[in-house]
Amino acid sequence: MNEPDSAVYREILENLLDGVLVVGFDGTVRTLNDAACRILGLRRDGTVGRTFGEIFVETEGFDEFTQIVLDAALSRSSMERHVTDVRIDGRTRSLAVSISYLDAARGGDRAGVIAVITDMTEIREFRENELRLAKEIEAQHGKLRKAYGEIESRNAMLSQMLKKIQVARGMATFLVIGLFMVVGIRYLQPLGDFGLGPVHSLIDSVASAGGPDIAAGGPAPLPTLVVEPRRFSSTISLRGNLAPGKIVEVVSPIESHVVAVHARIGDPVEKGDRLVGLDTGKIVAEHRQAQVDHIRKLDALADLEEWESGTEYAGAERRFRRARISLGNARTLLERTALLLEQGIIPASEHEQASQNHESRLLDYDAAVQELEATRAKGGEDAKRIAALEVENARARLAELGEKLAHDVVHAPISGIVQAPAAGDGKPLAPGRSLAQGELLLTIANFERVSVATQVDEIDVGNIRPGQPARVTGPGFPGMRLDGAVSHVASRARRPARQGGAPRFGISIALDRLEETGRRLLRVGMSAHVTIVTYDNPEALLVPIEAVRRHDGKYWLNVVDRRTGEIEARSVELGVTSLDSVEVVEGIEAGDEVVAVAT
Repeated sequence: MNEPDSAVYREILENLLDGVLVVGFDGTVRTLNDAACRILGLRRDGTVGRTFGEIFVETEGFDEFTQIVLDAALSRSSMERHVTDVRIDGRTRSLAVSISYLDAARGGDRAGVIAVITDMTEIREFRENELRLAKEIEAQHGKLRKAYGEIESRNAMLSQMLKKIQVARGMATFLVIGLFMVVGIRYLQPLGDFGLGPVHSLIDSVASAGGPDIAAGGPAPLPTLVVEPRRFSSTISLRGNLAPGKIVEVVSPIESHVVAVHARIGDPVEKGDRLVGLDTGKIVAEHRQAQVDHIRKLDALADLEEWESGTEYAGAERRFRRARISLGNARTLLERTALLLEQGIIPASEHEQASQNHESRLLDYDAAVQELEATRAKGGEDAKRIAALEVENARARLAELGEKLAHDVVHAPISGIVQAPAAGDGKPLAPGRSLAQGELLLTIANFERVSVATQVDEIDVGNIRPGQPARVTGPGFPGMRLDGAVSHVASRARRPARQGGAPRFGISIALDRLEETGRRLLRVGMSAHVTIVTYDNPEALLVPIEAVRRHDGKYWLNVVDRRTGEIEARSVELGVTSLDSVEVVEGIEAGDEVVAVAT
């Protein structure tokens, strides 16, 4: 090789993006390019000519890399590709190391090891970031799906509640109209006895006309009252029982066996205390196998990403070139024998043999072309995509098993008292018991705050909402009134206790924090009387039910005009109704004088 050729090869070597390190079988570093110096953190003038062991064996963080090169120098036969990690300047780098051999100029003997080094650190970090972002996006997507499902469930529940309220209002309206008629007859009859004929005539004339102005113009001899603001509340009374303020079910996080029980039924525990120890031996073995699978999938993906520079593709390409050269030689020979046969220099059999040889080489060439195309397809985009998905699956499996390894001990989620599970299989929690993932182990009850568990029927459940104030009394703690608020309203009815019973919904009342003396008096399971305030207006305007009448789909009150003293019919909007009064939310003001009976 002349000097110009050497300069060209040296220029090519120095412009490679991958690092090239050549180590002789005597252990001496023969050469390395700029990329190798940059990747391995070396200086060329302090590396070339020194032994490989002086540079790498004693250097911390190069153990796997050193072993790969030493194994290649010892075997001197196989050409392999490895992926390893090295630590340079406090930073871990992922390197792909392809091993080949340097042949001597003469004799064909191998003279050294060629290590082609590719820095895959950025690719690895990019994939890890991409996987983390994908998991975060999927978690956000799951939250959105869950929120959408909750909104749909609440809309359905509200629709059912509105239908029931409409039915109840219709029945109430029918009863009010009937009550108006009874009261009207009752009051009009005595008025006739007192000689109020003109009033009757006025009412009859207006009623016959069908208008709402029943007594416009003229005095107001009927009983009246002045409307003043006052507190108006609507309540629902229920019976229930005292319960712990918070109960948390503890389940097995993995499929395993119990190896130790650290807390028994009735023991007090603090948040974070150990409850149950679980066997993770099977998961450890699965985790090791998952690591092996992950490494294999990474290697397969790395091979596909550099497929056309790999050994399999290179072999197919060499066979293709040989077949093409052989076909060219056979074609040349066929043309030459044809010319010689035409001149009578060779026999026809020799030309026939050349023709058969050409056909054979043509078949070999076609086979080599097909093999090269098939080999190229193995490293195509589909194959890379499949390999990348397999890497993601292997990484997800590895992460899942890593999480399970951390669940070798079940800890208390809250402080409280350990209790037996309400719905269990009855098996004692003891070492050796097999557990399924999600199986209920025990419950922890927190008694720092007390609650009340009660039930309500389907008619009143629509009026109860979380946050409404509640008052609790009971025979077991006479003289005490406990304040609290509704904390939970069940969205699904419980099965009736008897055949044909009305559906009932569970209600939870969270009581305010009690003093120590109050907590000593209360016991879980005590009976309690609960009063829930479903409506409260301290400035309500109330009128008697009999003062309101309905006409043309509206509600009307007879109001005395403050300036003229005459009675006028005024359209109003009604609110909540009690046994004898109804709230007027629009149409009158405080201080207005209304006729106490409808006419």
